[in-house]
Amino acid sequence: MPKNDPVAEFFARFPDFKYNPDCTWPEEWRKLRHNLEEQLQRAAIERFQSTYSFDPSDLAAWHKMCRVVGIIPPPPTHKGCKMVRGPISVCE
Repeated sequence: MPKNDPVAEFFARFPDFKYNPDCTWPEEWRKLRHNLEEQLQRAAIERFQSTYSFDPSDLAAWHKMCRVVGIIPPPPTHKGCKMVRGPISVCE
């Protein structure tokens, strides 16, 4: 490996990732990407749970989520909230 290896320097930006210079960089990239996707998924779940409640039986939490995505008024029951379908964008 060259002394100033740009690939090694790239992977060094991710201190939690254990870069293996004996593997090809595409292999290492797949491992890193998988690791980052798992971290992002866990973070998204934590954000969702902190925003909408840990308890799926909490109707107030369902109503809050419906309002956030533009379903106003929200359905009056848990079943109604869970059955809401359609093109909903939460990125606007």
